[in-house]
Amino acid sequence: MQDEKDSTDRRVQRTRQLIRDALMTLILEKGYEKVTIQDIIDRANVGRSTFYAHYRDKEDLLLRGVAEIAYAEESDQTITVNMERLRQAGLSGGLSTLPMFSHVKENELLHKAMFGKNNENSILDKGTKYLFANLQAQLSMLLEPGCEPALPLPVLALFLTGGLMALAKWWLDSGLSYSPQEMDRLFQQIAMPGVRKALGKAPEA
Repeated sequence: MQDEKDSTDRRVQRTRQLIRDALMTLILEKGYEKVTIQDIIDRANVGRSTFYAHYRDKEDLLLRGVAEIAYAEESDQTITVNMERLRQAGLSGGLSTLPMFSHVKENELLHKAMFGKNNENSILDKGTKYLFANLQAQLSMLLEPGCEPALPLPVLALFLTGGLMALAKWWLDSGLSYSPQEMDRLFQQIAMPGVRKALGKAPEA
């Protein structure tokens, strides 16, 4: 019974991936507004009824099926684990950004569509808002109890969001020439000295 359920789940995931990939490819080719449901099902080679079994319409596919996975969501436990990894690497108090770089690497088509000239920025806006909220939450976790930061956390999170998005776009444009781990380390080395100062923490030894 469990095997049957697992098989069904895998089929659902494969079908959704086909539909998402079709939309991303079409966005890169002609822009979101010009893409029709018929275009999507033709490219994905699925039936119209199959499409509507998973998504209400094109907007639902974009926002629920694609934009919400633009950055892999992290639980507080995952963030804590990643911070421990950074401490072990000598980057104590670092931000957990490796999952973002890993997601870019694993979902290159999605992120190319996000930054593509033909995109009307629906995906980019969604991804940027999630990343901003994620970074602001992490900064709050790094702030010592009762400590007043030198800069408002939303301002710092906004600055870091812009830097990460620019770095991700450059990485994509350069053909993903570095590994996610290397990109993560570069970001930590660039950003964390200023972040630690803004949070009232001593520089790393």
